[in-house]
Amino acid sequence: MALFYEAGLCQTLAKEGVADKFANSFLVEVKQKHSRSEREIQYVKLSCDRNPGFRIYTAIWEEAGKRYVGKYPVGPKAAEHLLRMNQRDCAPGRWSYLGGRQENGAIIYDYLEEATLDDLVSVLMTRREGERIEALIADFYQVFLADSRLREDYGQDPRFIEVFGEARCAGAKKCAENLDIDLIFDNIFCLGKTYAVIDAEWVFPFAIPVEYVMWRVLNELFYKHPGLSQIVDHRQLEEKYGIRKEDAAVFKRWEIHFAYQYVGSYSLQKYEREPLRLELEKIARYYSRARSLVSKFYINTGNGYNENETVTVQVPLTDGRFRIRVQLPTEAELLNLRWDPGAYPCRCRVERAESLGKELVCVPDGCEAEWRVQESEETAADEPKQAMDLFLTPDPRYEISKRKGRLGKLSEVTLEGEICYLSWEELMRELDKAQQRKQEQIAAGVARALEARGSLKTRVVRKVSGK
Repeated sequence: MALFYEAGLCQTLAKEGVADKFANSFLVEVKQKHSRSEREIQYVKLSCDRNPGFRIYTAIWEEAGKRYVGKYPVGPKAAEHLLRMNQRDCAPGRWSYLGGRQENGAIIYDYLEEATLDDLVSVLMTRREGERIEALIADFYQVFLADSRLREDYGQDPRFIEVFGEARCAGAKKCAENLDIDLIFDNIFCLGKTYAVIDAEWVFPFAIPVEYVMWRVLNELFYKHPGLSQIVDHRQLEEKYGIRKEDAAVFKRWEIHFAYQYVGSYSLQKYEREPLRLELEKIARYYSRARSLVSKFYINTGNGYNENETVTVQVPLTDGRFRIRVQLPTEAELLNLRWDPGAYPCRCRVERAESLGKELVCVPDGCEAEWRVQESEETAADEPKQAMDLFLTPDPRYEISKRKGRLGKLSEVTLEGEICYLSWEELMRELDKAQQRKQEQIAAGVARALEARGSLKTRVVRKVSGK
């Protein structure tokens, strides 16, 4: 269950100036005492969960009133990857890669203050200008992906197979070489009528379908902006740019191969612990039940049990213990009286039941008998304790009666005891136990029947033989 939109929350905390109070990680900066660096580090991103040849980290800092971005290799194998990033080139036109300078094995870039395409989408979303968002996407396609040609042999290159695997789309695809597959809107800055592209990590010299790049762009856009689907139709955009449903299935396979096999992302996932999944509504209901008991008394005066002749009582629970004293609003003779302790699976024990000092008997409803078992508790020998009744349905019931004779006229009833509602995990565990007991009972019954049949056959044989 998604508890909140994490990206939106982080942006809100940053605007309020309290992001550091809620961060789920922190950076420790260690310096030598004689170091007088004037760099003020503002951001660091580690991309180390990759194969050694692609491990880098990004830092943003301010120095002498100006901000910079640095890309650094993590280990000697990644140095060549960084060098390739800084040697990207493109045909003259409306866009270019942001160039950087080499410095001690790193690549240093000027920090761009201009808006990205993603920033423009955010602004247009607040105005709900869907047509302008579509026009922005169309301009992106025309600038970056329109220069392509149909090819059917694109997947035969061994380099393509190494990066994306062997899955193929049916038919020919519009392809381009030296294509940057990571042209997401966050990586594209608007410089007037031209664009500057950053993070040119994933540019490949072989033919790649432009539909795949467009599929990645749209997926990233709609994932980052959940509300975008209410303004622009995601599927219609895919169809507009030639992305068929069967193509999308193949693109997903390419994406998995690229991320897991080629880049080696998520290599630390095997050390990840199983996430704790929280369902807040379920937790709230569980603890609400733990603090109070809402139960109902059904009164039968000759019309059977019905909702018109009921009394609902809510009492506090203290460590699961309850004491109920209820006034019964009837002067007629009572034929039957039933108490329903809530509407959830539970363990319950009625230790005291009386009416004006006269003892009453509480018996679990017979219709629940096949689902009810008695559970013995370990108690001290000098403190015998009644077993708790285990109800595995959301309709626990007790029939209330006198030890002798009819109920007659009852003006009030007092019940004392203990109740414990089952969590979902406990309920599943107890249901498994109940099923196992039922199977064991069936097996034992079959064994007894077979044993009796064998004994009978032996007696018949002996009688026929005269022995």
